[in-house]
Amino acid sequence: MDVETGRGDGQDASPSRWGSIVASAKRHAAFIGPGIVASVGYTDPGNWVTDLSAGSQFGYALLFVVLLSGLVGILLQILAVRMGAVTGHDLARNSRLLLLPENKTRAELKWYKTRVVALWLLYLVSEGAIIATELAELIGSAVALNLLFPRLPLWGGVIITSADVLLILFVYRPSGNFRILEILIAALVMVVLACYIALLVRTKPHWPTVFHGYIPSSTLVEPGALYAGIGIVGAVIMPHSLFLGSHFSTIDRLRPVKVQSEEASVQEDAREGPAEAGTPSGNLGHWIRRHLIQRFPSIDASSLQQFSIRRAFTTAPSSTDEMVPPGACHSIESIKLHLPHASWDIALSLVFFAITVNSAILIVAGAAFYYNRGSREVGDLYDAYHLLSDTLGNAYAVLFAIALLAAGQSASITVTLAGQIVSEGFINWRTNPFVRRLITRVITIIPSLAIASAVGRGGLNEALEASQVALSFALPFVLVPLILVTALPSFMTVTEDTEQGGASHSFTSHWIVTAVSIVAYVAILLADMYTLVTTIMGKQ
Repeated sequence: MDVETGRGDGQDASPSRWGSIVASAKRHAAFIGPGIVASVGYTDPGNWVTDLSAGSQFGYALLFVVLLSGLVGILLQILAVRMGAVTGHDLARNSRLLLLPENKTRAELKWYKTRVVALWLLYLVSEGAIIATELAELIGSAVALNLLFPRLPLWGGVIITSADVLLILFVYRPSGNFRILEILIAALVMVVLACYIALLVRTKPHWPTVFHGYIPSSTLVEPGALYAGIGIVGAVIMPHSLFLGSHFSTIDRLRPVKVQSEEASVQEDAREGPAEAGTPSGNLGHWIRRHLIQRFPSIDASSLQQFSIRRAFTTAPSSTDEMVPPGACHSIESIKLHLPHASWDIALSLVFFAITVNSAILIVAGAAFYYNRGSREVGDLYDAYHLLSDTLGNAYAVLFAIALLAAGQSASITVTLAGQIVSEGFINWRTNPFVRRLITRVITIIPSLAIASAVGRGGLNEALEASQVALSFALPFVLVPLILVTALPSFMTVTEDTEQGGASHSFTSHWIVTAVSIVAYVAILLADMYTLVTTIMGKQ
């Protein structure tokens, strides 16, 4: 068969097509992981409160909101992935570069003081979101421990949960293998999913009614349901997940990982020319070309002529680059290879984990508390545990608590990394994960201990709900630089200087994608305003 023209008798077409599918699947395996890590933020204890409350009050009617918020989350996460892969910087760093470009002096920037104020405002809001998220994970894990071990006081659960400050030292090293972290997070997420599958089997929901819940209904516009739906949106889309998604996408997952191969390549490059600082060889383009051909023999070598990389938007190296193994995507060819796999990874992970787990929580609550012998509203996580114990049995209530603990711990680990990304990207504050974890824990443990000791479980539940409100208000601030950067050619254009002439490619978002993102932003902003007004009116 003629491969170039596609002509032939067709006898070799099927094996060739099958080989291409297998090769693509093997290549995609390198990208599995970051999507699961990002999906953790969509299934943390804060989501549990809103989903349980919605299911117990309105049955399956708000499943449409879960689906819609999940789809919006997929869109935003893909934007974050594209940003990281194309620019080589995460969301925090790009936010800084958007306001204070490093290729311009202070005198060249208009409204410099205003830009600095805006930068610090974004940083403080992002830090506040990190602390609010950390507070939710701390409370959720402490409640889970108290449910599993009733004799353990709440304040004791807070202290024990805070001890996982040491865990980050063993699962993530800046110069180590990030796969260890991803495997740990994936294992915890699978525990949550497995527990809820068991609960779904036990509750035996009426599936036709369940699927009908994914269709919009008049219930959505009822005052109580509308407020609950807004709570779901605010709890599902988490700011720290966007920072994580953009950060992990800067890692080149297609580079060879064998040390021997890398050492041999460096030695070969050393014979060809002097090494430049920060690159594996004196010619970065030649190094990338050779490694792409080595990894993917099917790539036409003539299409990857020796080149050197020049960004359309020149910046100094980001401090967050030290957090990941070297090898961020630089060339147009490399970025084109990365984007489809990374986008599918994040999309499938959010569908199979984030949307599925949130739907399962709401379905279990609806089947157990709304449709089973009358509507019984769930006030907090304790109510859910005891009602599950009464309706399904103690074993399934224990499964609920185990899933809650796994969700809290997995989310807690990711929040630490997000905090590191935020501080380094916005204000160039470099610190190791242990110090970062310690600072965040000290800030969150003090109010948690005070609440747990003084007012008990009622205060913890109010603090958990307050943290979700804070996150919903922080999200619009984080989305502004995300939407802007991915729509600006100055950030999303890559230019290569080759021997045959310059080559340039723009990875900016399509105008339809930008328009949909803006619509989602406005909807989230209006939802926040509605929440603020109703909260104030409620207090009055």
